[in-house]
Amino acid sequence: VCRPECQPAIRKFVQDNGVTVTYTANKTGQTFNWSGFNDSKFKGTVLQTITDTNGDVVGRWRYWQSANGRWKRAKY
Repeated sequence: VCRPECQPAIRKFVQDNGVTVTYTANKTGQTFNWSGFNDSKFKGTVLQTITDTNGDVVGRWRYWQSANGRWKRAKY
């Protein structure tokens, strides 16, 4: 089970290791995918994409860490 508090650890792991992580929620069937993000037009180091059981994108956010290490996010 991945609770909201595990997501910062996943983002950090993706950011630091250049990997992709995919998690499917048992209760909703939604798939959460984290991957590296590099777009010169937008701030961010990690992209999170959430899809529903049909594979349709529900949401997409880009994440980056502030100077004090806190995660910031914005829609993408």
